[in-house]
Amino acid sequence: MKLRHLAALAASTLLAAAPALALPPDNSPISEYTNNLVGMDHVLYVTHKGERKEYVDQHKLLQRVTDHTESILHIKQDFANQARAELERQLQGKASLKAFSMTAPGPLTVKLAGNAQGEVIASVGGFSLNGYARVKKSWYAEATISIRSNPIWISARYNPYSGQLSDAQVQNLDIQASVDVDTVFDFIPGFNALFTNKLEDMTLAEIQGAVAEINNARLPTSNMAFSLDKAIPPGAYIVGNTDVNQFVREKLTNFVAGQAIAISLHGERVPYYNGRYSFEQNTLVVEIPGGSRIAIAERPIFELVRDECYPHQICP
Repeated sequence: MKLRHLAALAASTLLAAAPALALPPDNSPISEYTNNLVGMDHVLYVTHKGERKEYVDQHKLLQRVTDHTESILHIKQDFANQARAELERQLQGKASLKAFSMTAPGPLTVKLAGNAQGEVIASVGGFSLNGYARVKKSWYAEATISIRSNPIWISARYNPYSGQLSDAQVQNLDIQASVDVDTVFDFIPGFNALFTNKLEDMTLAEIQGAVAEINNARLPTSNMAFSLDKAIPPGAYIVGNTDVNQFVREKLTNFVAGQAIAISLHGERVPYYNGRYSFEQNTLVVEIPGGSRIAIAERPIFELVRDECYPHQICP
């Protein structure tokens, strides 16, 4: 499935899992009230053979999947933190860092596909890097550093029975770091190539770390990717005449050459309490050939409070 199709399908699930904000009483000014987060539902969304159902977690198992999703998605933020630390190290004694921003747009996706040799190949990644830094050498010399990458992918063999990835290799990594100096003076000789090489090394290490995290994102004795066999118990969720657990087990162990299953992990920062607080809303989406889709998502529960009240404080 092409990534743009995956993104469109995932977006519809994310929209369905969007926060449902409470509304103020009739005839009350909206400005006097705000939404406070009081809990989190974990919801299973299933689309199969044209039928769509959603189930709120009754077995306290879906949260394990979203917790693993959050853990893996932290890799992208960890990379941004390491990139800043590396930049500051490279600048030490040469210049000072005035501003820095690093984002990793796009979900982290795992695509599983069978090949003609009967192996299952996994592609992990899909996100890119977008960075900016402002560096000052003195009152007369400043520079802007721009960091860009192509979508980052790593390929590995996948064992559908153990859930393990092996023989990981990064595919066509291309990172560019350019320095735009504001004066005629040379800024830092060789800095561009040096920092780009360091960034590529860090990226390789982080993507290898993503593979390790995904391997760790399995419950003990689990034999399915992301522990979906444990999160979806037998007989608990039925769509039409299909047991979702049995369907997942079949699809994640029997791969047909040329057909791919895509598992994408999404994390969205959601503000609440008039923007004073925020939480990370995590979603895992599984796209299966033939139009079937399974998603496990966090869905926040809000209560309406008067704006002057602090969370958990009773207003008169």
